Amino acid sequence: MRLVSLLLIALLSSGKVAALSIVHPDGSGDYPTIQAAIDAIEPFDEDTLLLGDGVFTGAGNRDLLFFLVEVHLASLSGVPSACIIDTASEDVISQQTDVSTIHFSSIRFRNCGSLRPDRSSVFLTDCEFVSCSDIMALQWEASVECHSCLFTDCTDIGHGYADSGSGVGFYSCSFLDNHGGIGADAYEFYGCQFEGNANDSGPLLGVSGGDTYGGYLTVQGCLFVGNSSPFLIHYLNLGSSLLHIEDCAFIGNQGTIIQFDGVSLSGISASIRGCDFVGNRGEANSDIRIVGASFPNTIDIERSIFAFRQEGSAFHLDPSEENLQLIDCDIYGNSGGDWVGPIADQYGVGCNMSAHPQFCNWAAGDVSLYASSPCLPANNDCGVLIGADSLGCSDPTAVAPPGPVTPSLNAHPNPFNPSVRLNIALGAAVPSAHLGIYDPAGRRVAVLVDGPLPAGEHGLDWNAQGQASGVYLARLVTAEGIREIKLTLLR
Repeated sequence: MRLVSLLLIALLSSGKVAALSIVHPDGSGDYPTIQAAIDAIEPFDEDTLLLGDGVFTGAGNRDLLFFLVEVHLASLSGVPSACIIDTASEDVISQQTDVSTIHFSSIRFRNCGSLRPDRSSVFLTDCEFVSCSDIMALQWEASVECHSCLFTDCTDIGHGYADSGSGVGFYSCSFLDNHGGIGADAYEFYGCQFEGNANDSGPLLGVSGGDTYGGYLTVQGCLFVGNSSPFLIHYLNLGSSLLHIEDCAFIGNQGTIIQFDGVSLSGISASIRGCDFVGNRGEANSDIRIVGASFPNTIDIERSIFAFRQEGSAFHLDPSEENLQLIDCDIYGNSGGDWVGPIADQYGVGCNMSAHPQFCNWAAGDVSLYASSPCLPANNDCGVLIGADSLGCSDPTAVAPPGPVTPSLNAHPNPFNPSVRLNIALGAAVPSAHLGIYDPAGRRVAVLVDGPLPAGEHGLDWNAQGQASGVYLARLVTAEGIREIKLTLLR
């Protein structure tokens, strides 16, 4: 009832005509369906619909049509997993919706299609999207804001809308184990988490611009862990477009992290500041990759760390590309070398360095720094913080933690059917270890370890019953490094 009281207070203080109705999945309450309750609202009124626990499905509970109204739809219990709207792959909001403001709070959307508001605004708070597809298929001049929402097992959450004048903002949202693209053009992400997402054919996030409105992608204060894509973030310069990435950490991802494609020679605006690129991998991939025509503008990367890349290189630049400027960056311990190739002459300029960054526990997603880290302002000549996080731990017995030492990982039998034993050997205890199994598409299908492990040998069994034949990847991640082996399932 606390949720009901808060909604009533908000409505009374707004000064608008307000009403409150209750709808239950079994058709009881003030109206038999959600749509029936919406239809009863007079144009220009602001009303609240409280939805009872259970599953809303079928006609009247999907493809919802709003016109000239402001509506608050909220779970009566305030528990998203208890109040479910299942649209059976149909749209949540009708394409005919026009000039409305729609609020959803504490609701789970399952097996859903798109939000399609035209010249309308949608606000989502504490909502969950499970097994949905093409969610942000926005129409002209529409906007969506998501606050503290969860997206999991969804396909193609969003794609480009720069020329429609629409935009999407995500604030403190989580994207877990999704497939396909998550957002492109006119998207903003603040304080979001991306883990275990995969896109085999394109980027997770992208910006390409547009002829009418221009495109933009802002990613700030976000964490990317264990994602898989040819390139996680893609800048394709087709027109006036803006890319801004700040205070983000990219840890243990597969593929190129940020790729710039120079299709046009004008309009580029891109900045990367205060980020960590740590333990990423992928043969022939890089943390930063620039291909195509040379850009006329300089791309600045400031106060960022590039460390412990397992495969590929930290940077891949076309031979003719000279417009990448590194400012106060630390590049250290990467498999393809550190200050090499076109960026070699920038080593030592300002606070550009190659020194162990001394993360507290990057394998567990913690990129805060030991007190002795050269990336802290007190420990470098420039007095600047390098990376996405600041002081987080102190070890009075050591000046610096040891460099990365990869633990041992093997499997037997291999090939196998349907079970395989994975053996881990650790020379010392680790505070955090993660052992996951990934299918050929890069999707995580099992987690065998997620926590501390003592020193010694550890045997763990994975039963692949129900999985298709093929080559799988076992990936062990600890603060000391990453170890991967291929597993072949033969039926």
